[in-house]
Amino acid sequence: MASPLDDFDFDALFPVMERLSKTAAPEDERVLRIAAYGLHYLHKLSMLDGFRMYLRDAQAPATDVNLIEHEFVSMPDARQWLSQAHGQDVGTLVRIAGRTHAVWREASGELTLVPSLTPQDLEPHTK
Repeated sequence: MASPLDDFDFDALFPVMERLSKTAAPEDERVLRIAAYGLHYLHKLSMLDGFRMYLRDAQAPATDVNLIEHEFVSMPDARQWLSQAHGQDVGTLVRIAGRTHAVWREASGELTLVPSLTPQDLEPHTK
């Protein structure tokens, strides 16, 4: 049985990637090099633990992952949070009065909330 993706030895990845790149087509070698630089970048920023947590969630079925980051009773409450959430990630999901919304960036650069769905929201419609 294969080990989970989040269970990896950082130092052991690079020799494997180097060995694979030696027999890879040029475009595949480029992709491996980018992946290696990306992992090294996460390591330099001390973000490998966060990456491991991400991998745990990424492997879980979408219906098992809690995608909602915040819940609000009303839209005014959510808008107040959004106005104070500097650097909030576009795509962050929130629940407002029982309905899912996503953070979106307008062409003007202003953040807004737009109706959205999670896999859990869609589940009743698939049966």
